[in-house]
Amino acid sequence: MLIFDKGNARFNFRSVAVIVNDDHVLLHRAVGDSFWTLPGGRVEFFENTDATLNRELLEELGIESTVKRHLWYVENFFEYSNKSFMKLLITFSFNSMNLIDCQRTIFSVVLSKT
Repeated sequence: MLIFDKGNARFNFRSVAVIVNDDHVLLHRAVGDSFWTLPGGRVEFFENTDATLNRELLEELGIESTVKRHLWYVENFFEYSNKSFMKLLITFSFNSMNLIDCQRTIFSVVLSKT
């Protein structure tokens, strides 16, 4: 994973997906967190960002996916668990997929209207 810590600060490089199905966007929330995020995960060394998403969605949701197109880059600065974070997000859209057929989830998965 591409994570770098320096003192009380952490840099985190993630690749995330905007998955739309029947006018709903897929989000997840880790147990104990008060915020929702897009599905995805940390990029591994020498792994391209679309391969990260394909791997993460297969691991977390049990679904095979195909990157449709790049949407945007996001720089996110925030405090979490008494640590300062700088997160670089690479965001992609995906071809439609049937999310109801996901056989397993690691996170609490909720569909919410856009």
